[in-house]
Amino acid sequence: MHIRRLLCSILGIWLAANIVISAVASTNLWMIDTTLSSPEAQVGQAMKQLGYGPVRQLLRHEAGEANRFLVSSWEWVQLVLALSVLGMLFSLKSNPPYFAAAGLALLLTLANHFLLTPEITAFGRALDFVPAGAMIAERSRFASMERIYSFSHALVMLLSAGLLAAFLRRTRSRRLPVKAANQINTVNYPDNAHIDR
Repeated sequence: MHIRRLLCSILGIWLAANIVISAVASTNLWMIDTTLSSPEAQVGQAMKQLGYGPVRQLLRHEAGEANRFLVSSWEWVQLVLALSVLGMLFSLKSNPPYFAAAGLALLLTLANHFLLTPEITAFGRALDFVPAGAMIAERSRFASMERIYSFSHALVMLLSAGLLAAFLRRTRSRRLPVKAANQINTVNYPDNAHIDR
């Protein structure tokens, strides 16, 4: 039971952290236009000196670098989580579909980290300071890779959510209903009212 609870905790952390990481990465990019629309005094001075375009490119590059580091680091953590889940499933002697789901999540994370992420990183850095109308083919490939990554990432989240839901349901089904538990714990004392004292 302790392993099952630990497994549910890890799956919950995996799912919640995926949501948080995605939100943080989106916020980093969203903050660029927010910063430029109402800049601080020093940013406003830099915009006057350098121009809106170069400042925006610089901020976008910095946000991209932060996101690239964040995603790459989180993928390493996900690999550890996926291996931990597989180990606990093995110790629980779980059904093959659970192994298949966890194994697929691990394979997707491996593919993301070692295949997609390095290529997206390289293209992202190459395009950070390129004018919007230049390198159209590269931008199209970059957008395609980002869509594939987003689909793969969403699938990992669905797999972890499905495993979490399955084990939460199994954990609850193993518990006795409240009524049955009360009946078991109830002590039926004999009626001793008729005994003379």
